[in-house]
Amino acid sequence: MREWTKEKYEAKEAERRKKIENGIKRRPRCWHLRQTDPIAGFTAWLAIFTGVLVFIAGLQWNEMRGSGNDFEAVQKAFVYRASFETGIIGDFQTVTAFWKNSGSTPAMRVSRWISWKQFDESGLSVNYPFPDLERNGSYSSGSSERTVMGPGQTTGSAVIYIPLTILRLVRERKSRVFVWGWTEYFDVFEDSKIHRTEFCNELTATQFGPVNGDGKAQTALSFPECAGGIHNSAY
Repeated sequence: MREWTKEKYEAKEAERRKKIENGIKRRPRCWHLRQTDPIAGFTAWLAIFTGVLVFIAGLQWNEMRGSGNDFEAVQKAFVYRASFETGIIGDFQTVTAFWKNSGSTPAMRVSRWISWKQFDESGLSVNYPFPDLERNGSYSSGSSERTVMGPGQTTGSAVIYIPLTILRLVRERKSRVFVWGWTEYFDVFEDSKIHRTEFCNELTATQFGPVNGDGKAQTALSFPECAGGIHNSAY
């Protein structure tokens, strides 16, 4: 009886082991990982998921950096010569150049200069250097300044004074007058380099009438850009 029980027990034990082995063989392997251990499969998938997250984070970082550059390009200061304002004081025609900051951030450490000079009928020579002229009897200039220009702010240059006698010669096309200048500034972003905007315009007198009752000459001026856009740039 005892022998029969032992044999029966061993047979059942062998059958149980066989079922376990068959169950392991039928257990599905983790797709493409060939893992039969669930914990090992989960660990492998976790590693892949983590790698995907790192890759996505890298793409997002690059996009954020690109967006930051675009933000700076849109928001940074840009100062340009926007207009001229003229008037009469005594025997002089006054001219002021107005600069405007079209950016959404301030322009820092702004300096600027304006000059004018009378030329003969031929006008500017080839490769004229456009110097910063000092005030004297032949020509005048504004003085260099340093200031801050807020977003959208417009500020004027120093006033230049042109004798009305010269304007008469301009009106008669016996002489030509050119006005030029520049501004330099920094923006508020890190690693900002110095920016510079230059302008050159010819002063033309389209009308020069008699002196009115207030003792002021009736003038009408225009300021076309210098031929070929010379000395009109920004960088």
